Amino acid sequence: MNHYFLIGLGFLLCLFYSIGYSSGKKSRDFTIKELKSAPDTVQIKKVGVVLETYLWRDFMPVSPPDGKPLRAAVSLVPVNTTYLPEALDARRIWIIFGEEVWSNSLSAVSPAEPGQPVTRLEKTAANGPKWGPGVEVTVVVEILDKERKTYLLRADHQTIHRTD
Repeated sequence: MNHYFLIGLGFLLCLFYSIGYSSGKKSRDFTIKELKSAPDTVQIKKVGVVLETYLWRDFMPVSPPDGKPLRAAVSLVPVNTTYLPEALDARRIWIIFGEEVWSNSLSAVSPAEPGQPVTRLEKTAANGPKWGPGVEVTVVVEILDKERKTYLLRADHQTIHRTD
C-alpha cells in the first residue's frame, strides 16, 4: 500500500513541476516586437511605476578569462509618490540585444515586510549571456499587481557594465 502512495505522490510532484507552478499566473512568451513596445512607465492603482536597472559582468581575477555571465538588478520605483501599490511583484525579465533575447525569472533581494508600504521593489537575475560589457540593451520586466493583472515595463539604452 505504501508503494502505491509513493508512486502517486511522485506522479503528482512531477506533474506539479512540469506545469511550471508559480504563485499566480504562469508567464507567457512574448515576441520581440511585443517586448520592445512595452511602455517605459505603467499606471498601477493610480501610481506611475518606472524601471531602474544595473547590468554587469564580473571580470575580477577569480572570474574566467572571458568574464562571468550577465547579472541584472532591477528596481520598480514609484513616480511622483512615495510608495508602490500594495502587493506588487516583478516575476520575469527579458533582456534584448539586437535580435537576441534572454529571459529568466527574478529573485527577491530582500522580501518586503507583510503589510508594510514599499518604496521600491528590488529583484535580481543571474546566469545571463556573455554580451558586452559596454553594449546597450533593452530590459523588460513582467509585473503582477494585487489582482494578478500582468503589466510589461521597459527600460531602453541600458548599459552592461564591467566589474574588475
